[in-house]
Amino acid sequence: MAKTYEIVIDGKTCSAEHGEYLWDVAKRNGIEIPALCRSEAFPEHRASCRVCIVEVVAHGRSKVVTSCVYPIEGECEVHTNSPKIVQ
Repeated sequence: MAKTYEIVIDGKTCSAEHGEYLWDVAKRNGIEIPALCRSEAFPEHRASCRVCIVEVVAHGRSKVVTSCVYPIEGECEVHTNSPKIVQ
């Protein structure tokens, strides 16, 4: 059984399994993160559009990641519309 973490996406607490992609966790919880490459029209082109970038804060550090291929490896806070992402 995979380890489960609680992560916070835009203030909403979500359950995520270790290694599960952040974009999939958001989608399952009704949080919309735009992505072109996750369309069924482009099944082999994950992470090619970079539209799904988000800010992840973990262990006191912030980084911008591509959510469609970012695996959850622990508890974190995610911002889909922070000033860093908007910029």
